[in-house]
Amino acid sequence: MKLTKILLEQDGRPKVLIMGGGGGAGKSYVLDQIRIPSGVEIFNPDKYVESDNLHLTVASRMVDAEVEKAKEERRNFVWDTTAANKQKVLDLMEAGYDVMMIMVYTHPIISFISNFQRDRKIPKAGVVSTWANVYSLVDDYEKLLGENFLLFVNLRGDKYNKEMEAFNKAAKKGGRGIYDYLNDMMSADPEAYASTFRTSYDIEDPEALKAYEEETKGIDFDRDDESLVKQLKKYFMTTYEKKGVGPGADRMAKKVDSIVTQRDKEADRYMGDLDKIADMLNSSKFQNMMESDSINDIKTKVNQFFK
Repeated sequence: MKLTKILLEQDGRPKVLIMGGGGGAGKSYVLDQIRIPSGVEIFNPDKYVESDNLHLTVASRMVDAEVEKAKEERRNFVWDTTAANKQKVLDLMEAGYDVMMIMVYTHPIISFISNFQRDRKIPKAGVVSTWANVYSLVDDYEKLLGENFLLFVNLRGDKYNKEMEAFNKAAKKGGRGIYDYLNDMMSADPEAYASTFRTSYDIEDPEALKAYEEETKGIDFDRDDESLVKQLKKYFMTTYEKKGVGPGADRMAKKVDSIVTQRDKEADRYMGDLDKIADMLNSSKFQNMMESDSINDIKTKVNQFFK
């Protein structure tokens, strides 16, 4: 009989261990220190990103489907995720699961730098929003899970002390201070902070390219803006491939306005996330919550959880 079935027969409730935390926090490092019982599956989108070279969004959806199936079958599992969506945790509890969470915390600048040192580099806004959303939930999860909420603070020793001090100093000026700090850091080496999820897009058909250029020649937009041009070309080709003609100059002009408007909204969200991070780092309440459990204590509690 599989160990997972034995565990279920002991108390009749399936168990899930959630590994939460922002990108680059060190969830895999902590998980490697823990003995997970044989037969308990580990769901992690990184395995699809790294082995199948899938986009993180696609890989995450695949893992969500795996988790949903495991939940329906009441299997025990470990879920390596960000834990940015509290409703997913509540859904597991409502489905009858015993839930334990290990939240792995790291400083935002460590998360930021670590992201761009990986082969898979998500955009800066993604790093910032995930950090802000995940760690703003620490208090909620602690209240929700009680003793089954564990926090491990991973600051990588003294390696990033200089960067943390500079970031904290910038945060004293609010989100704008962090914005300026990150911009200065990235402008010194733009290639090092480029996302690997952004790919180029070219119109290879000469006739289609000629039609695209004709429809956009009277529109005022920055033709050196790779992101805008990529979106505009994709929009044009969606119609061209169906009808053999583009959407027309008027609609292309409206698409430019739409892209710019959406970009402004994203910029506002980015600044809002930076403001949230500054508020959190400057909050004594938040700092007091960052009291780390030791790896040995975490090991012991995880072993007891799965008994």
